Amino acid sequence: MLMVFAAPQAEACSAVSMSRVCVIGCGASGIAAIRQFKAAGFSVTAYEARSSPGGAWILDRDPGPCKISFDAAGRAVARGSSISLPATPMYPGLRSNLPKDLMSFRTQRFEAATNFAGPDEVTSYLCKVLGKDSDVVKFNTIVTRLRHARGKGSWKVTTRRLDSEEVEATTEYDWVCVANGHYTVPYIPPIENLWTFPKIAHARWYRRAQDFANERCLVVGAGPSAQDVLREIAVSSPDVRVVQSCHGGQTEARDGVEQDWVSRISVVPPIERTEGNGIHFIDGTHRDDITLILFATGYSYHFPFCHTEDAPFSAAPLTSERPHPHVPPPPSFVDTAARAVGGPSVLHLAEGDIFYEPDPSLAFLCLAKMIVPFPLADAQARYVARTWRAAANVNDISLKPGRVQEPTKAHVLGYPAEFDLSDSLMLSVGEGRHDDDDRDHDEEGRFFETPQWRRELREKAKLLRLAELGYK
Repeated sequence: MLMVFAAPQAEACSAVSMSRVCVIGCGASGIAAIRQFKAAGFSVTAYEARSSPGGAWILDRDPGPCKISFDAAGRAVARGSSISLPATPMYPGLRSNLPKDLMSFRTQRFEAATNFAGPDEVTSYLCKVLGKDSDVVKFNTIVTRLRHARGKGSWKVTTRRLDSEEVEATTEYDWVCVANGHYTVPYIPPIENLWTFPKIAHARWYRRAQDFANERCLVVGAGPSAQDVLREIAVSSPDVRVVQSCHGGQTEARDGVEQDWVSRISVVPPIERTEGNGIHFIDGTHRDDITLILFATGYSYHFPFCHTEDAPFSAAPLTSERPHPHVPPPPSFVDTAARAVGGPSVLHLAEGDIFYEPDPSLAFLCLAKMIVPFPLADAQARYVARTWRAAANVNDISLKPGRVQEPTKAHVLGYPAEFDLSDSLMLSVGEGRHDDDDRDHDEEGRFFETPQWRRELREKAKLLRLAELGYK
């Protein structure tokens, strides 16, 4: 996947001790990066907008109202009351869709009271994993701008404190690892005339089923958050009825679930357009009894600190524009303050979707979807740290071009590709050998190939959830 021409070991170690790495974000991927870069001998500074580690797993119990507006092209923009620090997508009833042993980092086990942990348990685990390495994290600090300092292999990082009146500060780094996650900018698909429907929201603001007691709700989507929202609303009352809009009719997530609440969920095709209170579906049917459309349709990739007027992003931007409806809204439905940001995929990445192809001194962690994120972040961070450590400078890093894919298919891994990628990365830096004892790593911290127990647990994770929680 990646070829690195290493400098002599003594020179490499000397260079590393003088190399400065910036990590953007202190969620799970940022924590993995901090630990692996420190272990490799780099001088590390991390920036985190929140006051504590955890990223998207932090539970904001009161996210405030969700406001949906439309730009001139008809793209829906979901915003909350806080501009500088948007609410996370966590909700009190959420349980991880992965058992704790599978979910854990490869370097530290997850000790939790339940097999499928909630947000508070996960954030406690992440704090424990970070531990004393928190001394390199500047909390309550956002990165506002990332750009080349003196060309390839040098970066200016501009930051601003959120808890003081300090002006922005700019620091130079040799390497930058972006771990800001991709659960911040809600994605709402382009739908004709959606701006005419009276009440719409995004699942990032969902917290409890009781908030929908007086609504006839249509949930759009078929992923984990859609399934959770549907189940919680359906369970909340024997009199409630909730509708799911998705491709393929009855979803696999409810197959084998023999509980009364399943019958309270009806399934309709994807939405074609809306007209006032009416919703028209792609099969020609329509409904006019829905009072709220809740989009559980995922998120866009967005890097607000990478400005397209700054090098190198002026020549090789990271995202493209989001799609928009064929017919724009009338001016009366346009919010001139609405700005649709982010895109469905990340552009200009080398093979493996980690290194920025124009300059591999910039790396991204865990952009992939349908994965077990913590152990993959561990492996990717270790791979990046050892790749950078082995290079005398950025020009010693040779990359294979990335594949051109449809935006909706880009970054999708799933099982077993996620483990195969992890093993490939470790092999490319001299690790990843087989271990007869099926361990994650040896006594020196070197990673083995993905243990068989992880692969087996991944295969049966849904059945375990069904057995323990009563749903998949």
